[in-house]
Amino acid sequence: MFFWNKSKKEKKAAENVELVLLTTLHSGYELGIIKSILEDNKIPYIIKDVAAGGYLRIGTGTVVNDAYILVEKSHLEKAKNLIGGICSVEESNTADK
Repeated sequence: MFFWNKSKKEKKAAENVELVLLTTLHSGYELGIIKSILEDNKIPYIIKDVAAGGYLRIGTGTVVNDAYILVEKSHLEKAKNLIGGICSVEESNTADK
């Protein structure tokens, strides 16, 4: 994480972020929908690609391998409610994958 332009308060807040697994995606279609929903509702997220998935997604424009969507723990319930009808939501919520 880049801290050089942040205040002490912002640095401390960034260090205390706990990411949890929201869902695992298998297609670029799902990824586009989930990203739009999270962004529209101002829920910060991180996409964690499996293996070389991130590089392949840049080259091909689609999810080749699975992609994990991680959200901050405080936003998990809201995010689950928003995407629950679109894709399956993970039962075990750890960012250790």
